[in-house]
Amino acid sequence: MIFDFNKNFKSNVQVISNDFIKRSLPRIKNNKKVKLEDIEFNKMFKIYSEIEHDAFYILTPHFMEKIKKLYKELDAPIKLTFMENKLHVAVNNGEDSFEYNVLNPINEEEIEQDIIKDIKLITDFVNELNLDNDLFKKEA
Repeated sequence: MIFDFNKNFKSNVQVISNDFIKRSLPRIKNNKKVKLEDIEFNKMFKIYSEIEHDAFYILTPHFMEKIKKLYKELDAPIKLTFMENKLHVAVNNGEDSFEYNVLNPINEEEIEQDIIKDIKLITDFVNELNLDNDLFKKEA
């Protein structure tokens, strides 16, 4: 999932849950590990950034609480990459969202429920992380 982010920043920042498969998505070169003020957050995630200030600017205490809450609710490994004023989200829940096995018989009710679940995942991110709010966004 890729979202427009509501803050402008210069460098790339990555937040990777400790249970995310390391080999699945490489971290961005030149990023250094960052420790934030939230000890619980640091235990749950690895944070990388080229510019440490950008990590602190993006990952405010309030925003970190929201990420922790979402991560616990998802109960799946996640990776967030803030890049070019966008938020890229990878959720490793073992499912192919919006994809169905055409070899299996079609069960419309099951397909509908899967689509609703996939859409809910997206709306949960938008709502919980206030991604539809551009209060801090300034035009360059």
